[in-house]
Amino acid sequence: MASRRYKRLPSGHKEQLGPELITNGDFTNWTADDPDDWTVENEDANNYITEVSGAFRLVSDASKAIKATQAGILTVGKRYKILVDVIASPVSVIRISDGAIYVALISNIGTDKEYYFTATGVDFIIIRGAAACDVTIDNISVKEVLVEEVDEILNISAQSGSILDRWGNALTPTNMAVYKDGEVNAMYFNGVDSEINCGTPDTLLGDKSFIIWFKGYEYSGIVTYFISTTMFALAFDISSDTLHISSDGGGTLAIDVYALPVNEWTQITLVRNAAGLANFYVNGEVVYSALDTGTPAAGTDIILNTEPATFRGLMNDIRVVDGLLTASEANQIFSSEKALYRL
Repeated sequence: MASRRYKRLPSGHKEQLGPELITNGDFTNWTADDPDDWTVENEDANNYITEVSGAFRLVSDASKAIKATQAGILTVGKRYKILVDVIASPVSVIRISDGAIYVALISNIGTDKEYYFTATGVDFIIIRGAAACDVTIDNISVKEVLVEEVDEILNISAQSGSILDRWGNALTPTNMAVYKDGEVNAMYFNGVDSEINCGTPDTLLGDKSFIIWFKGYEYSGIVTYFISTTMFALAFDISSDTLHISSDGGGTLAIDVYALPVNEWTQITLVRNAAGLANFYVNGEVVYSALDTGTPAAGTDIILNTEPATFRGLMNDIRVVDGLLTASEANQIFSSEKALYRL
């Protein structure tokens, strides 16, 4: 798995790693031909591991497999990150195993090459199968992943004065403009036909978190849709003062009484797991939880303020996160941003 991108979530949701688990991963201390704290198997004159300028050189012919092991350093079910420098490229791949399955392949030169895996065994093993190989690697690191970086699959903001997506590309909205409100540049929706089609950045399936800042001047229809796709919607029902989500095209809702504010900035955060458990937060505080049993559709355009476009007011910093925010993280996001909105 590639490392996930970190954008503007709080520091607590950057990647956090445990202590180093590999002893002598830099191969600076040696006993005879083998590195300390590694068990090396199947060495002979043509198949061996040796030191080259403080790095780990593995040489083999086609006669046998050779492997180096640090046993018992992993825990089954936990997630780990491997970093390794490949100094000289192998003729063919070097495999890394957890003692049960292969978890990574080393196949070309590079510094800080990274691999992620969930352990099914307890041993960390570097293996070259029965094939010719001459590869030099160094600085092997194995650490438990305590918190993974999260990927914002959608991030729409007008702070720059233009409406930009997460890559900094300008979007083309329908019948709307950027207005300044205090310190905030925000997207103004006219309550009639304003919307933004964000395209299809990613699926809304699985564990997702939604964050929206809004300041409503008027809610003129029955339902105000903040964000929607063909089969998913985060919306507000004016007739019953209920926030809700729909994940099956209209019939499955998570609702509760909530009076939508007028003329003041508010942050809504929705955290919905793959099983449909949804937690709603208003200004960083959870207001209720409910179960949504629908199934969001994959691969459809994400649209802001549509079906029909009845929201008149401002929105900004609209994010969809691939992962679940904790209660403390939802509160931290609000706390870190509220001053910009004069709260």
